[in-house]
Amino acid sequence: MGVQESASGALTYATRQLDRIISPSTRRDVWEYVVRNLRERPVLGSLLALLTLTSLPPLLLFTTFCASLLAFTIVSALLFVVFWIGVALLVLIPTLFFTVGVGCCVWAWGVVWFVGGRWVYNSLIGEREDGKEMVVVKREGKGDRNEGSEMVVNGLDGIAGKGKGSAVQVEVFPAFEDVDCVGLM
Repeated sequence: MGVQESASGALTYATRQLDRIISPSTRRDVWEYVVRNLRERPVLGSLLALLTLTSLPPLLLFTTFCASLLAFTIVSALLFVVFWIGVALLVLIPTLFFTVGVGCCVWAWGVVWFVGGRWVYNSLIGEREDGKEMVVVKREGKGDRNEGSEMVVNGLDGIAGKGKGSAVQVEVFPAFEDVDCVGLM
């Protein structure tokens, strides 16, 4: 009973869909016209019946071939795409590990240079043990102020204001009240 009910339900569903496309009255009129013509011209009817019987199997085979080829193509394309996505992931994952490592190294390098630079700045330019403060002044333009004079900065020997001409000069000397101070950090 279950198979018969399923077949009956499928037939009812197909009939409803056909009724939506072609109305039952139009179908009835076409059927009556075909039957009337087949009765009036039996030779033509038999020719059409034989042509339908002989042409139907190749048409069904061609339709089956097209449907299976379409399904095979879709499955093949999906498998092809999945395969190459897998290959790309095999390249991407190690690349990401490498780039994350490089990023961490660059970050650590920046932190070390920042902390080291701050330590150097504070040890060379900052406040000395005797309470005096050292500053950096940048002057642009010509001038030979303190040119070539040697000095001691926090225990390190340095030369203030080397060079002549319109170059930029950076001088390190004890802080005076009339000197512009530059606070870097």
